[in-house]
Amino acid sequence: MTESAGITEATLAPAWLAVPTAAAAALTALLALLVSLLGGRRTRVAPSTPDRRPLSGG
Repeated sequence: MTESAGITEATLAPAWLAVPTAAAAALTALLALLVSLLGGRRTRVAPSTPDRRPLSGG
């Protein structure tokens, strides 16, 4: 059983660095998802009405 104990300790980064990095990656992925979902939506603007000023004839 002592052989498997070393596996859990062989990490690439310490926990104090891995946890904030994973959280930042998750937030970045969520932000990218929101931007891709909401990026195609445009607010609809009512068409402008034509200018109703009377024509000035000479």
